[in-house]
Formats: sequence, structure tokens, C-alpha cells
Amino acid sequence: MNIEMKDLQCFVVVAEEQSFSRAALRLNVAQPALSLRIKELEHKVDAKLLERTTRSVKLTGAGEIFYTEAKDILLKLSQAVLATQSASRGESGVLRIGYTKRATFALLPAMIRRLSTELPSLRLDIYDPTTAGDLYALVESGTLDLALTYLLDDRGQDLLHEQLTESELVVFLASTHPLAKGREVDLRELAHEQFVGYPALGNYYLRSIMDNLCLDAGYRPAVIQESTDTHRLLYFIATGRYVSILPSEVKDLQVEGVVHRTIKVPRFIARHGVIWRKTNSNPSLPLALSMLRELAMNLN
Repeated sequence: MNIEMKDLQCFVVVAEEQSFSRAALRLNVAQPALSLRIKELEHKVDAKLLERTTRSVKLTGAGEIFYTEAKDILLKLSQAVLATQSASRGESGVLRIGYTKRATFALLPAMIRRLSTELPSLRLDIYDPTTAGDLYALVESGTLDLALTYLLDDRGQDLLHEQLTESELVVFLASTHPLAKGREVDLRELAHEQFVGYPALGNYYLRSIMDNLCLDAGYRPAVIQESTDTHRLLYFIATGRYVSILPSEVKDLQVEGVVHRTIKVPRFIARHGVIWRKTNSNPSLPLALSMLRELAMNLN
């Protein structure tokens, strides 16, 4: 039938105006050309759509049906265009987010609230928390659009990263521990202590840092208990039997009987940030990165 969208638009306006002259003015076209287009449309659909008189134009029974369907088609087209434009601006679609528990203490909840409020049509796929090493692999493979994580020195060539916050690693010990009396702890004084920590297997960045700090101090830490749950590590420490090296923000969990002390030397600052693949074309990614930068500035 070769019916064009312009045919539908012209017919709908004529039906609404009930006048070729008023419709021609509204469409900014010549009246004879408009009349010819409607006649050709009737020929294409093989049905009379309009009853014409010298004073007015009225829809026929077939015209009523065609008017309803034509308006629905035009509405759906308009909605499709708006949805496409929204997606191209990153305001809709899907954003896949990964994170580590410790590296996203404040940023992740704030980002989710902001994205949900300002971009309600954008669907957020938030993956379960995992290790920094796994997040780097997931972003590099394209499974994730971005990840909030500890920043590793060794990253793939296809990845970009940006530091947003940082935290100092400190010693956590029971408030009754003799070393809790001072403001600082020399790591060499922990050589004969029993440690708790994140698992040695599974790419746990914080575990590797704790092990390396102790090795630099001249010993391998005797890790008696391992857990992926930070609360559980603190409960072990509260017994007075164990110590650990964890990020300073862990103190906000406020487990009774547990204190933290600064490492005398060398101090270690863990860098938190966001990673993404440089070839990622998701239009919502730049919006999310911009929000993260703004939120990080307010936190620092």
C-alpha cells in the first residue's frame, strides 16, 4: 500500500480540524496538495474515509476506525523516538554495576539513590559484591559497565580507572590488648600474634596487603581464622585472641571491645575508585561517572 507517515499525519489533522483549509494552515501546506494526498490515501486503503461538503468534512464509519488506528500509530512512533533519544542520552537502558564491600562504604548507596531519582527510566543491574581481582576481569570482559573497587596497580590495557576516595590500613585489636594503650603499633610487635583476615584464596586485595605488610616487617602473619564477613572478623578480634589489619573505615561498624591503632611505619593508603572499559559505548556510563565524581568530592 506504500502508506507514508506523512499520509497519516495529514489525515489525522484533517479529521481533527474537520476542514481542509484549517488543516492546510496547521500543516503549512497548500490546500490542493492536501486534498490530493487524502484522495490518494483513500485509494491506497481502498475505502472512503471522509464525507466532504462545502462547509465541513466528517469521518465516515471506515474513517473513524482509520483515525483511531492512525493516531495510535503516530503516538507509538512518537514514543519510540522519545525512548530512543532518552537511551542515546543515557537516561534509559541498563547500567551494570559491580562493587567490593569495603571500597563502596558510602559511594555505592549514594550513587544508587542519585541515579534512581534523576534517571528513573535507567535500570540498574547491581551484581553481588566480589573481590577487586574478579571485578577487574568482569569489567574487562564487558560483563560489567563499571565497578567500584580498590584500584590495583596491575590493570589491563583496555581498562580506565579513577581514584575517588582512599583509606588508611590500621591495626584492629581488642581494647584489652597491651598494644591498645599506645596511639601507634609497630607491626614487628605483632610477629607472634594470631591474626584473622579475609581468605588467602580468591583475589582478596586486603588480604594480600595485610600479608605483604607483615612480610615487610619480617614475618608471615599466622592467620588462624578467615572470613569474607568483616563483622565476623571484628567479633573474633573482640575475644582478645586475635588481631588484624583492615581499612580504617571498618571502625564505623562499632563492635564493642574492638579498637584500632595507626601503623607506625610503613603506613599504607588503599585507593578506592571506579574502573571501566575504555571502549564501553553505554551512553549512561558518562552520566554515572560524572555523578560519582561529584559524590566523591562531597565525601572528601
